[in-house]
Amino acid sequence: ARPAAAAPPTLPAAATAPNLPTINGRRKSSAAAELQRVLKEKGFYTGSIDGLYGAGTTAAYRDAWDNLDEIRKYRLLTGALFAPLGGDRNTVTAWPEVSVTLRIAEDLAAGMANADRARQLAQQRADLYGATQSLSPAAASRVRAWSSTVWGNLNEWAGEDPLHAQIVSALRVAYHQSHVRLENMYADRGIGTNESRDLATALLQNLVGAQLDRFL
Repeated sequence: ARPAAAAPPTLPAAATAPNLPTINGRRKSSAAAELQRVLKEKGFYTGSIDGLYGAGTTAAYRDAWDNLDEIRKYRLLTGALFAPLGGDRNTVTAWPEVSVTLRIAEDLAAGMANADRARQLAQQRADLYGATQSLSPAAASRVRAWSSTVWGNLNEWAGEDPLHAQIVSALRVAYHQSHVRLENMYADRGIGTNESRDLATALLQNLVGAQLDRFL
């Protein structure tokens, strides 16, 4: 008998999923502006770069999530790799955009991720995820410096090779979408705009810092 054909791979995680914090389109955000910028570069967004996550940005992001080749590749690679134990879909690593961000960061690590640092960061994750107060001024300054350095070096690396550019484009889409979602989560707890931004950066640093150490 002829063996049954293997089932085609399925794309995990929709652009929208249950239990995700709602994005308030009236909140201006530098991360939303960065997302709009990359979506415009890739031909998915035609509006202005205004940092407001409105209907146009929502539609452009969903289109990119479904049709941008770089994103589709990493969605296929993600699978259940970062699914939390016990199936708690409220856990931040199970958010569609975050799970893809994590998978891209693993690729960027190129086998050089700092395992000890990753374990240390994981122990701090629950406190950051559940934060109801802003970071200290010193901590906020450190996470802003980390973000500036990492993105500066990633963009320089992207300019070296078209394949690098594709990987960084995928990261920009997933990372900045994650950042916007996290900012809204913190803002919904009554934390201020700038403070929510810094907390979102801190949690993303916690999630991918060990993998992106090579870009510091």
